[in-house]
Amino acid sequence: MDKIRVNRKPLHEIVHERLMDLLEEYEVGEKLPSESKLSETLGISRNTLREALKILSREGWIVQKHGRGTFVNKIPRVIENGLEKLESIDSIARRRGWECKTQEVEFEIITPGEEVRRILKLEKEDKVTIVSRVKTINGSRVAYLRDMVPEKIIPSGEIKENFTGSVLDYIIDREQPVIDYAYTEIVPRTAKKDLAEKFSADPHTELLLVKETVYSNSEEPIEYGLNYLVADFFDFHVIRRPER
Repeated sequence: MDKIRVNRKPLHEIVHERLMDLLEEYEVGEKLPSESKLSETLGISRNTLREALKILSREGWIVQKHGRGTFVNKIPRVIENGLEKLESIDSIARRRGWECKTQEVEFEIITPGEEVRRILKLEKEDKVTIVSRVKTINGSRVAYLRDMVPEKIIPSGEIKENFTGSVLDYIIDREQPVIDYAYTEIVPRTAKKDLAEKFSADPHTELLLVKETVYSNSEEPIEYGLNYLVADFFDFHVIRRPER
């Protein structure tokens, strides 16, 4: 009988939390104890442990090598960043020395719906380029991003030809239009099946949806992003000061 279940949380969630805490004691590439040792340490059955290890493997925290054991493959548990600076995930990763990769890139040219037209101040006939992709940091899928840029601001062909991972970074480097600020909303979301598949995660994974509209120095909206971030990997903060 599993002894670890002492509250009303589902058993797999409790085991997941305990294993995550345990991983903090190891270095990347280090081998974990055997299943028998781990199950004894955690007070759970080996079957329960194996299910939990499968989830950690899918999330990218560990690598299971047949005949050799289980090895730590974790990234920093929390990507902590202030919201005062407008910065891409790519830029954060570079600054901290993490390996950031872009996968499953898709480009679409569409006539947007009413909400996007309102946000980007577009006419009915205007089109936008949508750039969708998955972001990984140190091998773990941490974000699914969808950026929308009006064709009248930057032509689709130009974006596709010059895209290297971040729409925001390209606009900054392009210097026209000049970015002034971004209006950002962060709302909690639970991943449904299609989004969960983007992260190779289970449905109901907790996400942060970051809705961001980027404005030029002439107050023109030039990019709108819907960015889905795995909540366990991100911790945002804001520095507040008293009015003087």
